[in-house]
Amino acid sequence: PEEEARSRGLAKLLKIGLKSFARVLKKVLPKAAKAGKSLAKSFADENAIRQQNQ
Repeated sequence: PEEEARSRGLAKLLKIGLKSFARVLKKVLPKAAKAGKSLAKSFADENAIRQQNQ
């Protein structure tokens, strides 16, 4: 039936989309992790400075 073919096409598209999404994530995640770490560090540093100034 037409519905089955459509859902199969959607599933295929979804798989392709997920694969490319995973590929992008693998590229972006290390950078995001580094950015997150440096962000957390600067946040912690700022917090420490704020506590010292009190």
